[in-house]
Amino acid sequence: MSMKLYYESINNEFIALKERITYLIGYTHHPTTGGYNEALLKDFISRYLPENIGVSRGFVVFNQRQDNNYEIRRNDLEYNSNELDILLYDKTRPTLYKSDDLVIVDVHSVKGIIEVKATLRANQVYNIVDKFKRNISKINELKNEKIYSGIFAYEVDSFNKESFLDELQYDTNRNLNNVINHICLGINKFIKFWENDPSYIDNDYYKWHLYKFNDNLAMGYFIYNLITYFTNENDRLWFPSRTKESYLLDSRRINELT
Repeated sequence: MSMKLYYESINNEFIALKERITYLIGYTHHPTTGGYNEALLKDFISRYLPENIGVSRGFVVFNQRQDNNYEIRRNDLEYNSNELDILLYDKTRPTLYKSDDLVIVDVHSVKGIIEVKATLRANQVYNIVDKFKRNISKINELKNEKIYSGIFAYEVDSFNKESFLDELQYDTNRNLNNVINHICLGINKFIKFWENDPSYIDNDYYKWHLYKFNDNLAMGYFIYNLITYFTNENDRLWFPSRTKESYLLDSRRINELT
């Protein structure tokens, strides 16, 4: 069994499906283009996640008690998240609302959130990362448990690895509440946050590693890091035999404790 070739096939499948839909609807802007990119990823990861984890577009309600200022502040993060491209939630808990393609859950049901981009552009990075961090921070703080958090970009435009890592690191603080822990940047760049040193040397590590693969492996690593995030076992069966640390391009350490 070659997991390396399997990861490459995942990349190829994503790109082929994305292009096939684009050929059908054309390259001009359509309101639904973002939706099909999210749908492709939702469909794929739902095949592999445990049955108790739901996958949908949705919202997270942080505070169900609404004061007199609710109408003014109803979109504020004090009350709920913004719409999340992909919301992973605990299906064993009740939902506040559920339809075929939308769920609304309380914060304690959240297992993970993913932002999906067809093309991630350099001038979007700050706003995307900042908004995503605020959602993550609020969920982790109220849930008192670190969720899976990921950004998945099919393509990247004008990519600057230093500035992207700087944005991840900026104003994060070592309480880990607003750490984005997995990022796929096109077909060959992947970022993972390590609390512990992957070389087993330092248990007090707290670094993002940016990997640039010679082959098209990034999407496969994103998918299977998501799957293994919800298991207690460190099963190497899921990953290629060659460690991804040999592809390490750059890293950033989290800010010091406040």
